[in-house]
Amino acid sequence: MMSTRCIRKLLAGITGAAALSLTGAAPAQDFPSKAIRLIVANSPGTTLDAVARFLAPELSQALNQTVIVENKPGATFIIGYEFVAKSPPDGYTIGVVIMQDLGILPLISKELRFDPIKELPAFLSLGEGRLALATSTKNPWKTYEEMMAFAKANPGKLNFGSSGAQVRLPMESLVSRLGLNVVHVPYPGGNPMFLALAANDVQMGFVGEGTLVTLGDKVRALGVTGDQRLTSLPGVPTFQQLGQPQIRGLTMSLNLPAGVPKAVVDKLYQTTAAIMQRPDIRERFAKVRYEVNVLNADGAARKLAEEAKLFSEIAAAAGIKPQ
Repeated sequence: MMSTRCIRKLLAGITGAAALSLTGAAPAQDFPSKAIRLIVANSPGTTLDAVARFLAPELSQALNQTVIVENKPGATFIIGYEFVAKSPPDGYTIGVVIMQDLGILPLISKELRFDPIKELPAFLSLGEGRLALATSTKNPWKTYEEMMAFAKANPGKLNFGSSGAQVRLPMESLVSRLGLNVVHVPYPGGNPMFLALAANDVQMGFVGEGTLVTLGDKVRALGVTGDQRLTSLPGVPTFQQLGQPQIRGLTMSLNLPAGVPKAVVDKLYQTTAAIMQRPDIRERFAKVRYEVNVLNADGAARKLAEEAKLFSEIAAAAGIKPQ
């Protein structure tokens, strides 16, 4: 039979373990108990910023806590993304992220001080923005097939523009797969590249759906990402229909530092997913040319792993190396 002393020691151990368990659980149960920050890795006025600013008050109301938007632009998103990755893993710092960036950054930058895929996991994907392959209306071709036929017949005579790896890699994929000789012209930002495209200084390039609308009749779309054709451009085929399914749109997600307690991750996912189902929120996303497509942490991780592998293959075929 167990002695009184042993029983007391056993009870003390159980009590201590329970106390530790409660201490570990308390942060999740009480979350959030202070302000949450949404970190945007580019400037005010961009699509990421707009989404953060209309989600912030919705999250604030749902979580009964202040949600603040902070812009940390610079170094091709690296400054903002690294800030989130290196923040305490407590759920109070959330990154508003273009998911594809996390797979691209290790391929183009050797100065990274963090692993974007391992240290900045998404807890939820928000939606997808369409990309379109565009050309100036000054050119004679009217379709994707006509432009590619011209490019094949005239090696080295056409240019394509890019303002970053997000839109360069899809073009490099087409160039590689079709065996084209097309000259890459890099631009320091989106606006200079868009102006060059409209002026026909470059003959092709990928742009977002919103940019396509802004440029109006100065450019024409030859192909679009997505499972279905855009209702506004019913005559423009998707890249799946063109036999290039590797050309995809850009996914926006909400990401946390690795190591946030599961209960906190689950609460943030459930709260945000409920907000994303509302018709008014879907309408607001449509206004910034994003289609709502919610994935949980596991779904987002699978999507990122698949796209990171694809980008790695494209970069290798194009000879792109970290700089």
